Amino acid sequence: MSWIQAFSEKHGSENLMRLEARGLTIRSLLDEVSIAPFIASKRLVVVEGVPGYPGEQMEQLCHALHPQVILLFVEAKPDRRLGSVKVLMAQASQKTFPLLHGVKLREWVSALFVKHGCPIDRHVLDLFMEKVGENQDMLFQECLKIAIFVSGRGVTAEDIERVVVPSDEGVIWTLTDLIASGKTTDAVLYAQEFIERGHDPFELWNILLWMFRNLVLVRGAYEEGMERIEQIVQSTGVPFLSVRALLPLVHRMDRAAIERIIDRVVSADVGLKTGMYRVTSDEPQELLALMDRCVMECVCDK
Repeated sequence: MSWIQAFSEKHGSENLMRLEARGLTIRSLLDEVSIAPFIASKRLVVVEGVPGYPGEQMEQLCHALHPQVILLFVEAKPDRRLGSVKVLMAQASQKTFPLLHGVKLREWVSALFVKHGCPIDRHVLDLFMEKVGENQDMLFQECLKIAIFVSGRGVTAEDIERVVVPSDEGVIWTLTDLIASGKTTDAVLYAQEFIERGHDPFELWNILLWMFRNLVLVRGAYEEGMERIEQIVQSTGVPFLSVRALLPLVHRMDRAAIERIIDRVVSADVGLKTGMYRVTSDEPQELLALMDRCVMECVCDK
């Protein structure tokens, strides 16, 4: 994104064309890549995705490319079975940008705020990432939204609460943090507010299941001698913020306590799936009671 923006600033927006691969005909793309830049040394054509052209058509495209035109395909997971992708893999320069995690992701987000003229303190950054999650596209868009809102001043916790809409991932981390910190009442109230905002009760139940699955993974890594968050993230694949939130719970609960709560959760999930409990979107009371019991279990004495 920053590279494309820099190109536009240097060569002019009139020399930047962005296209979607879906529905893009070979004729249309040939027309675009054969146009010389307008009063500039370069022209950039960005295609989101890789069109499923036959290999020979992609060969034709490569040969038709104007010497001053850069053709950029952006694709997270190119399908190497496609003829067009095979040709690109053989002829095009390839650059991979791995997703950021942990400290590197936090540094990127912090720098993004500074770049847009709204510095952010560490504790406010923690709140922001707990609300949004680790999806870099979401983080980028929410950062831009906050930058417009604060208009050149530092970002406060109140700004985050007013502007940011929590993602599902953010809901997971907030709920996890409340439970792991022993704030049972706050966790129960947060779950109630989540449902009152119109979310399906089963969505919240699945979030809890995901949290308890991660609890088992983090506990297993901890028992193997891993104490640093980065080690556990690399070993288990559990997101950084989830590991950080779960570690206090892992330290507080012994193996027997975790096994007890996992047994309760599994039994409840089986009961929900086999009709033991009567739960609908209009009558979620039994499911809410189950969730409250699971949350309470996390703060019981060993």
